[in-house]
Amino acid sequence: MRKYICLIIGVLFPAFLFTSCMEDLPTNYEFTGYQFADLNSNASQWKLIIHSSKEQVSIPVPSQVGSIELNRELDETKTKIDKASADQQASVKFWTNNPLLRWNEIALELATKYNLIPAPKP
Repeated sequence: MRKYICLIIGVLFPAFLFTSCMEDLPTNYEFTGYQFADLNSNASQWKLIIHSSKEQVSIPVPSQVGSIELNRELDETKTKIDKASADQQASVKFWTNNPLLRWNEIALELATKYNLIPAPKP
């Protein structure tokens, strides 16, 4: 009897072991790739601006609802949206799908590529 139990365990255990996990777990969300429309060649010329207080930046008061200025601005925005290139529309579709997911994917890709480990806590 013991011999049969050992035989059954000896046959079933390897069969279970090799058939239990046939597929890999998904590691990232499948989506279509992203191509840059163009490369900003003078990005190295950008100047860093650091403000010492919030008063250095002034934000204008928005126009009143229904005003001529606001309607003109809305019309300009609609025109720009209608004239967007295919690359620009694809970029909008890519980033509006789930931007938090996109940034997490970028961070995970960079961490994997450069084998970054978290900094130690002080």
